[in-house]
Amino acid sequence: MMMNYRRTIPNLRQTTKLLGNPNGKNNKCIAKRLYNFASTPYESCFSSIRHLKVPTHATLQQHTLKAMENHDADDWYANPVATILNGEVLGVDDGISSSKVVKKSDTLDAFGNVNGKIVYANPSLVDAIIAHIQRYNSSKSSRDAANYKDKIRLIERELLDVDNEANYVGQLIANQAIDFWKQDGVTEIEEAIMANDVERRMNDLLLQDEEEIGKVEIRRDVAFVGCVSNFGNFLDLCRKVLRNIEVGVPVVVFSRSNSTQHSFRWAQLLMGLMKKYNVDVGLLTYASVTVDEALRIMRSSKESPMYITCSRELACTIKKQHSNLFSSTGGPNTFVSTELTPSIEQAIRDSALIENSGQCTALRHVVVPCTEQEVSHIFGDVPIVSSPEDALRHGQFAGLFESEHFVPIESPDIPAEYLKQPEHDVYYRVCDDLPPDGLNEYWRKVVVDVTKASTIDVNELAGWLVRNQPISLAVNGDWEMARDLFHKTALVVYTVGTLENPALTCQARPQEKEIFGEFPIRRDLSLYTKYPVIVPSSTPGYNSTYKIEYLNSISDMASLDHKLQYIKPLLKALEKKSVRGFCCELANYIADAVGPKAELGGDRTVLWGLQRPPLNGTMSVIRCGRHTTLDDMLPAAIPFIITNAREQLEISIDDENGTGLESSLATLGLSLFNVIKENEETFEKRTFKGTGANDAFFNVMDVDSFGDNDDSEFPLVAHFVSLFLPMGHIKSTEKRDDNFILFFEKSEKWLRLHWHGV
Repeated sequence: MMMNYRRTIPNLRQTTKLLGNPNGKNNKCIAKRLYNFASTPYESCFSSIRHLKVPTHATLQQHTLKAMENHDADDWYANPVATILNGEVLGVDDGISSSKVVKKSDTLDAFGNVNGKIVYANPSLVDAIIAHIQRYNSSKSSRDAANYKDKIRLIERELLDVDNEANYVGQLIANQAIDFWKQDGVTEIEEAIMANDVERRMNDLLLQDEEEIGKVEIRRDVAFVGCVSNFGNFLDLCRKVLRNIEVGVPVVVFSRSNSTQHSFRWAQLLMGLMKKYNVDVGLLTYASVTVDEALRIMRSSKESPMYITCSRELACTIKKQHSNLFSSTGGPNTFVSTELTPSIEQAIRDSALIENSGQCTALRHVVVPCTEQEVSHIFGDVPIVSSPEDALRHGQFAGLFESEHFVPIESPDIPAEYLKQPEHDVYYRVCDDLPPDGLNEYWRKVVVDVTKASTIDVNELAGWLVRNQPISLAVNGDWEMARDLFHKTALVVYTVGTLENPALTCQARPQEKEIFGEFPIRRDLSLYTKYPVIVPSSTPGYNSTYKIEYLNSISDMASLDHKLQYIKPLLKALEKKSVRGFCCELANYIADAVGPKAELGGDRTVLWGLQRPPLNGTMSVIRCGRHTTLDDMLPAAIPFIITNAREQLEISIDDENGTGLESSLATLGLSLFNVIKENEETFEKRTFKGTGANDAFFNVMDVDSFGDNDDSEFPLVAHFVSLFLPMGHIKSTEKRDDNFILFFEKSEKWLRLHWHGV
């Protein structure tokens, strides 16, 4: 069985595997419930988080300011960014790379200012990195996580401990602030301390399934990490590096083209502590390499997972080279309000200017009744900060850097149709209509498209949101409109506010069940990532698989949830035990995870969980080819046919299908399926996506046959489900908002079971 996302463009149909390994072997994959999104044990990982001892904001601020005062700018020149391999910094006079010319260059901060030096690994040293990767890949089965977990967690505690005399935590925040020009790295660490605890518990459950129960296998191929410029202390250091190393997965961290100093410095700190605690130093490599050499390293280990948070454009480029990619990408975050009030104006400013428009949830699109003059006024009153230290001292997280020295190097020029605010480096375009699809996000430049609608057409706006897939939507002043937009879209982060206490686009605390994720446009998902990434989750879980022996052991369906006994005839019709076991595990997971979950203990009120595809009349279609069997098709259909998403699924069967698939479905109960039989040409025309495309399809998936091969792989069921169904949260800006819970928990958007087919 193999399933492919289908993306059709003129004269070309491009498909990418959903199930199966990146080398195209005849494999399959699935997983276990314990740590899967929205399951009961997943939810238990959040317990007692608020009782954690977290340093105060003021304490972290003081430690950071101290580290910034002690920072020696010359050190980043005298001790340049370089490759760390087997615990040693290499690159100049090391015997490996000295045989060839070493490329030494300036490093640049986020605004293009030279702030140090970097020594790029030459081909000899890159060869040594590749040999190291191959050596560790060949010994992956012998690495026992018990040798690493406790020590890595001691290291993590020391890194983030404000009572440590070395002040590592202050150095982490300070280096990021100096390199990226981050205004508020303190909040990131506060949240990371709590979110790390949640994700450690999820890793514990994953390890328990592998070591004690024998149900899953953590694939310990060397993991590649592409660093993000912002939020790297949590997303890169903690989520992608520490969580992998603690289960015995070696990590190679790649340098960046800019703002790479702070990632190298945390890699140095981590390596020093790994030596102190006697952890295998070969588990961490920092590859100071050019883009071409990074690609060469990745080609040497195609089964390695690659984790990165980046733009959609970069993710698409990497995915073409490395199919085992797990990426988080951006999107044009949108802010909606029924009126323009002083509080709404402030919320727009904060959302647009957060980190000088350098945070993934920064606002890009506003829908509000207003004039050009009013927009100019909004951005005429913005806080100006002179430096990251200035921002930190004054508690500013949404200030504007204004100087000839602050020119973002990752953003293109602003088109002429945008107006510049007369006093500040802020740009806006005010129109009656929604902006064009595919907005450039202009990283670190404040650029806002404003739709000045006096009345908001929810259907048009919802369609735009589906086609452009922001990370975050903030809706203020109208709960009915907020619920309609929630119903008709598939975002991860929704925030509902009032005109007095408005929602911002930049609000999400994953440690408080404000589930976070940066998903691509659904029909194009496979162009950017193998699976969408949810926070919090177990990072090594994305590259973990079920053991075939376990799937075979549950293929008798004795463990099938009592509410789902009506699908037994379907499962019995499957030929392969492993597929039947997968479908059983998948169905049980969904039975446990469905329905909204409420969280009222934080500063905001949250509902979160699995959701149906947009309730906007669009369909998800599974295309079955000439050789597709029931074993190939059914896993993708299970999330629909056992839930209230059933009527949103179409099964298209090639009219030359020779496996008897149509008759099998008819025998098993055609009422469960919306089946269409059509040839390939008709299907292509009907589901075509492009200029003048049919927007009637939210998702189009190809299912092809693997042939007969028992050497199968199966991913974790939550990751499998995330290919088809939305997931995330919607929250109120009010604390303990019972009326919000009553209003939104009844929404038909939440995924629910068909109990006994009803």
